[in-house]
Amino acid sequence: MRILLFLIVVSAGYSALASGTNSVSVALSTGVSQAGGRLRYEIGSFKDGSAPISRLTWPMNTTLVSGEACISSSAVEGRLQIGRNLTENSGVIEDVDYDGSDDREAIRSESQAGLTLWNADLSLLYRVFPRGKASTWSVGAGAGYAYRNMNWEASDLHQWTPSSPGIPDVYNSGLVATYEASLHMPYLQLVGRCSKPSWSLEGRLGYSPYFVIEDRDNHILRGILSETWAEGDGFRLEIQGQWHITGQWSLIAGVSGLDLYAAGSQHSRLYGSDISGVAWSEDKRIWVSEVEAQLSILYLLP
Repeated sequence: MRILLFLIVVSAGYSALASGTNSVSVALSTGVSQAGGRLRYEIGSFKDGSAPISRLTWPMNTTLVSGEACISSSAVEGRLQIGRNLTENSGVIEDVDYDGSDDREAIRSESQAGLTLWNADLSLLYRVFPRGKASTWSVGAGAGYAYRNMNWEASDLHQWTPSSPGIPDVYNSGLVATYEASLHMPYLQLVGRCSKPSWSLEGRLGYSPYFVIEDRDNHILRGILSETWAEGDGFRLEIQGQWHITGQWSLIAGVSGLDLYAAGSQHSRLYGSDISGVAWSEDKRIWVSEVEAQLSILYLLP
């Protein structure tokens, strides 16, 4: 419900673009970016301060392509961005099970990650300072909603036992697990901008006081299917420079970062065995961190 109300506020604000100003400009841009990051989660019983039972790290090292439409006036700016990754191989998945007595690594495995990622970002910005006059410097405040869907496939498992080096390593080729995580992130943001005739520099700081991660984890080799609803908060930061090239065309270069944390309960059940249907729940903590560098071409509609 909180996410729905947030979307209504953001969408309703776009009407101000047409009614509150005399001049509206439209810009379209497309570009590529290189992202480096990860989604890491831990499961266990954390309410009593216990150490994690298991920790998994899903890599997000990938190249993305994105498109953006921006509608702006002297007082209001709206942006819509949609992106998808181009490269599937995103790195190595790490899965560690711990010895609960002393936090030693009992079992460790690595698999190759194949990632399919989609994201969308809708935001509305109001110019706070200065009002009603042109200036080199400006400050804005606004709100937005970001959505991201990530689908991993883990293949070619290599598993070993650090606590018992004498146990032979295990190798499994092919698909061993899948993991899907969807992120719903309404956020507030502050924007500072310095504009010159031939270039501009902009910084955006966003904070999400409440966001949701839904995930579905299928450990095929173990026959365990798990689902989670987790809630949390986090920050996002973006710095972007724009340089006029010629006519209506400009070049954009930027870097952005994401740092999120959520907690919830994971509900699991066994399938495909004589004890199918056995179910249990555990606490779950999720961290999402990412740094992304972007290069784009912008066209300002005449």
